[in-house]
Amino acid sequence: MAGMPDPNETAASMINGVTGAGEKWAKKTADSVGKAIDSAIAAKAKYASGVQAAIADDRYAKGLGKVDRSAMVATIQGGASTRFVSGVTGRQAKIVAALTKLKSVADPVLSAIQAMPTTTADQAKAKMLAMFDGWAKIKKAYRA
Repeated sequence: MAGMPDPNETAASMINGVTGAGEKWAKKTADSVGKAIDSAIAAKAKYASGVQAAIADDRYAKGLGKVDRSAMVATIQGGASTRFVSGVTGRQAKIVAALTKLKSVADPVLSAIQAMPTTTADQAKAKMLAMFDGWAKIKKAYRA
């Protein structure tokens, strides 16, 4: 076996293959979304098992040991910011939907808490505890 191919040639080949393939990827991905979701649901147990194995093997810490900070900075400075912006702006509908759901869950809880009196120390304490409990309710309802 001759060993690994030249990294520069491999990277150039990969980039050449990706260049101009964005539209094809988007169509193929959009066409297979349903299949991907079904596959992900079916793989839930396998995923959980893999996560537990990764935790047991401390793979997160091992991976951090392999981080090349200078390469990360070079990647960021090489245009990653525009990809970040387009990624976020492309998800605007998803972000709006999540915030709308959060608002519908949070508003009634927060309105009730804000209406509580705080004239006495006991009332202020009750309001503080209600806020703590209220955020727990909001979190639980949002995740439902």
